[in-house]
Amino acid sequence: MAHLTRREFIYAGGLVTLGVAAACSSGGPANDGTYGGVLSGRPLGFTVYVPPFEILGDREERVFFAIIDPAAQTPVAGATGRVWFAREKNAEAFGPFAFRQIGGGVEQRGSYATTLSLPGDGVWQMLVEATIGGAAKVGETAIQVGRKNDMPKPGDEAIAVATPTVRKPRGVDPICTRQPPCSMHEISLDEALKSGRPTVVTIGTPAFCQSRFCGPVVDNIEAVSSEFPDVHFVHIELLIDDEAETVQAYQGAPPQGFRGPVLAPAAQAWKVVEEPVTYYIDADGVIVERHLNAIDATDVRQGVDQIT
Repeated sequence: MAHLTRREFIYAGGLVTLGVAAACSSGGPANDGTYGGVLSGRPLGFTVYVPPFEILGDREERVFFAIIDPAAQTPVAGATGRVWFAREKNAEAFGPFAFRQIGGGVEQRGSYATTLSLPGDGVWQMLVEATIGGAAKVGETAIQVGRKNDMPKPGDEAIAVATPTVRKPRGVDPICTRQPPCSMHEISLDEALKSGRPTVVTIGTPAFCQSRFCGPVVDNIEAVSSEFPDVHFVHIELLIDDEAETVQAYQGAPPQGFRGPVLAPAAQAWKVVEEPVTYYIDADGVIVERHLNAIDATDVRQGVDQIT
């Protein structure tokens, strides 16, 4: 199965450009605990898309995926269900893991998340069972598990870099492309990490994010940040400015694998190649959790719970 880049899969406004058709199940053995057994006799009724963000093995990970109606080429909202994984289709199935719809402004974009732990890196088969409109159907795909880049990961020490604030923009203009600007530019990240308090840092550009998830992520963190007065919240804007040349360079080369002067210094220091990304850092400056792609208030609260 060919892996699509995030640039190739921008499904804003209800338009999905996936030319994948659903297939009918060819049947299989009785449910014997294998992936094929779980799949046996179930009609393949939708497409599953997992963006090529890094997924780590041998730890509890939150994995984002989308459910797509292949006939209408549109996202499917309101589904409930569970997920299985296996090394091969005739191998033992791990699961089921429950999934939930991601809220906070992205409900209609077919966005879901599951939390799981897979024992080891490599390619894993993924089977999603979803109830949609009262009918149970399945969809499947494959995911790559393991390190893909040099972005900080859970267990790493947070990178203590000075970040733009309302008082010291540090050459970044604007320091926040959200309208109105978010409140998460009151303290520089390096100062937050020295404070002895937990910190949440999110990196992304609300105005220019190609997946259009950065805006909702910042909105959702902003909406619950006041619930945690003892936690610092910092937003790092991805781009150095909003000049046409900068935006054109960014939009011509998505962050996956991209390096260049259009990225803000703090984003470069954090080696960002996948955004939006949100880090949850404990009082000792250690990254405890990392959420890639869309998150809602539930995700933020769960992440903060791990560092407070």
